[in-house]
Amino acid sequence: MIESVGTAVTLMNGAIATGKKVLAAGQAVDQAELRLQMADLMGKLAEAAAELAGAQVQITGLEREVSRLQDALETKANVRFCDDSYWAVDDEGLVTTGPYCSRCWETDKTLRRITNSSLGRGKKNCPECKREYQLRRGVQIGEQLPE
Repeated sequence: MIESVGTAVTLMNGAIATGKKVLAAGQAVDQAELRLQMADLMGKLAEAAAELAGAQVQITGLEREVSRLQDALETKANVRFCDDSYWAVDDEGLVTTGPYCSRCWETDKTLRRITNSSLGRGKKNCPECKREYQLRRGVQIGEQLPE
């Protein structure tokens, strides 16, 4: 990306220099030479615009990645492990949502809610990785996690 911006600046400087030549030449330049210099100017401007457009695409992608990483960092700060699964907690440590699959969180930092399973009473599983859970501690939304 930095190379794209540097290239665009170089091309813009070249276009400015060509524009100055055209202005300085004034009446002394014949029509053919003027057209050649104008074509060169337009080419440099088009290249610079393309480089800047590419840099803008990269900047937008980087901004999205920064936002995703900030969200992940905030989420990580508000996720706690208890009873073989993860739970989201607020600033006071009260459970807000959960339970979430420990395998999915630990491998790809994705919070996937554990759901009731058809495998039997009290059993739950992750719909993504299929890991089975038998939660025992009775964690409740709005309460502190048991120690």
